[in-house]
Amino acid sequence: MEEFEGWSKAWVVLAMIVVPIAALVVTYQTYSGLDQRALHARGRQERATVTDVYWVDQGADPPSHVAQLADPSGQPLPGNVSGDGLKAGQTVTVTVDPRGEIPVLLGTPSTGSGKFRAAGIAAGVEILFLAWAAYRGAADRLATKTTDKPKPTHRPDDVRT
Repeated sequence: MEEFEGWSKAWVVLAMIVVPIAALVVTYQTYSGLDQRALHARGRQERATVTDVYWVDQGADPPSHVAQLADPSGQPLPGNVSGDGLKAGQTVTVTVDPRGEIPVLLGTPSTGSGKFRAAGIAAGVEILFLAWAAYRGAADRLATKTTDKPKPTHRPDDVRT
């Protein structure tokens, strides 16, 4: 990075920060969008009863409010859902993955299109920053390469006729 001078170094540093963050956003949004799409396609809606609502300590993160659910037969459903606005004994509609691969979702799932749109935007930002960093690097490299070479000079006695 010593090769870069002035503001172009700032762009490189910014690209080194933005590109990994955008890659994480693309990965997360795509993964969660696939979960929503799978639940939308094969999930079944059930009525469930809220059996317990409590706070979970997240360490450095703020505590989260979660709820445990049970199906109509009283069997607990795997996983927890957000407990915001829920009370023990309340009946809610949930979407359950019959294969048990995706956690229970409170309500009905969307097609995941919003998640894929966000992933596409983050991928576009990532591509723009990669292209800009490559352009600046190439431009700076070309500028230093052309200024490093001395230009040949012609002496009048070297001219052949």
